[in-house]
Amino acid sequence: DAKGRTYNINADVAAAEIARALKAEKLILLTDVAGIKDAAGQVQSLLTAAQARKQVRAGSIAAGMVPKVECAIRALEGGVGQVHIIDGRVRHAVLLEIFTDRGVGTEVLMVKPGARSSIAQKGTAQTSKTQTSKTQSPKAKADKPGPRATKSVVAKKGMKAAS
Repeated sequence: DAKGRTYNINADVAAAEIARALKAEKLILLTDVAGIKDAAGQVQSLLTAAQARKQVRAGSIAAGMVPKVECAIRALEGGVGQVHIIDGRVRHAVLLEIFTDRGVGTEVLMVKPGARSSIAQKGTAQTSKTQTSKTQSPKAKADKPGPRATKSVVAKKGMKAAS
């Protein structure tokens, strides 16, 4: 800045805040690890925000993954539908994560796919677009053949994926 100070700006945090502002359907964070690992060191294909918080508190999510997970949760709390944390070293990682049933990283959602939203549990029939998006996770539909359905490949509201 004008006073000669330098700043360290975390790109994941910046991307999460942009995704929140846009109410993006997806946020994809590329990293140099396979995804979010559990206590046994296995990559978790799907994780809810609550599970992620619990694992951070328990220490199974640690070091450089903590800021990624925290910004993923913040993005979800701000209305982003899904966050994917994937290994950018894998060839075609983004395509594999978005258009295959299994993916190559970890998908983080606010609630488990198929779980009823708190609005629905209180007897209100109205469900927001964001809640619907989160409860219909493509990774949860691994038993269905074909590419995963997606409405957004980049963190930009309303941008459609190519068919």
